[in-house]
Amino acid sequence: MKNYERNDAQAVSVTIENVVKKFGSFQALGGVSLSIRSGEFFTLLGPSGCGKTTLLRCTAGFERPTSGRILFNDADMTHIPPWEKNIGFVFQNYALWPNKSVYANIAYGLEIRKKSASFIREKVEWALELLGLPGIGNKMPEQLSGGQQQRVAIARALVIDPTILLLDEPLSNLDAKLRISLRFQIREIQKKLKITAIYVTHDQEEALEISDRIAVMNEGLVLQIGTPEDIYERPARRFVADFVGKANIVPGRREGDAFICSERFRISLAPEDRAQAPEGRGAEIMFRPEALREVGESGRADMEGRITDFLYHGNIRRYMVDAGCPAPVVYETSIPHSIGESLRLAVTQYRLYA
Repeated sequence: MKNYERNDAQAVSVTIENVVKKFGSFQALGGVSLSIRSGEFFTLLGPSGCGKTTLLRCTAGFERPTSGRILFNDADMTHIPPWEKNIGFVFQNYALWPNKSVYANIAYGLEIRKKSASFIREKVEWALELLGLPGIGNKMPEQLSGGQQQRVAIARALVIDPTILLLDEPLSNLDAKLRISLRFQIREIQKKLKITAIYVTHDQEEALEISDRIAVMNEGLVLQIGTPEDIYERPARRFVADFVGKANIVPGRREGDAFICSERFRISLAPEDRAQAPEGRGAEIMFRPEALREVGESGRADMEGRITDFLYHGNIRRYMVDAGCPAPVVYETSIPHSIGESLRLAVTQYRLYA
């Protein structure tokens, strides 16, 4: 069988310049700008209605921006329809033709491109093997599981050798275990083919595990772009911290060199954070549940509290600790404790929002 693997020269970069999209009086995108590198796995992450699918559809050509530009490499593709862009688009609901066989579904894009029957047969077989589905070409979609149908949809998108692969929440209809398996398969295929991929999801764990970079969106705007480590460990805004992963967001105020929420919650601030938060003014401090460590009586503790509840998650126990703040502090550890037990905790990493 021929080697259809791509090379770096075939990968395409995407530049989105100040894209606005309005539906009547509703503004779905409020001036989005970002750059996606060639061969990158780039994820648009955000809650329902934040504009991520609208941005993907504008990139594909299914929607036309109200203003702004979309470039593939240096070519302006803003108003080019999808069938002239050579993109692969994977829909959330599979979008397979129920009256066509698996083979016919996958072959359709090659047939309208007037490829020879022998080329189509070889390329469809390649796509089925790539997705781990050899020998099912004669089956009908209704004979397949949800995971198989979605892999057929991905094979159909890849068989045309697209310049860019666009995926709109492709795993949201699958069960949790299958989602985990298939998302790693998508990532492996993307890297093997060296294709630029733009992936839409509202699943934070999914985005963190498979992305090269992530754009977190809300209300039609991009709030932060960065690697998974940047987004999780250094969230630039409160919304990003709260939306991506679990976070303790504690209200309080700066007093001298410290952030104080209660008599039992006092964190020393770094000089740059003291400059950011004026004396006596309200602020919030964010830290992850796993960014806490227990300290003994002689150690420096940022908070002292009593365990009011806990949740068991196998190798991790999630404790709710009353430190005198408006809401319990969530602490994750493998160390077993009991409700009512007192803890002294230090914060190893935090972000201040003033």
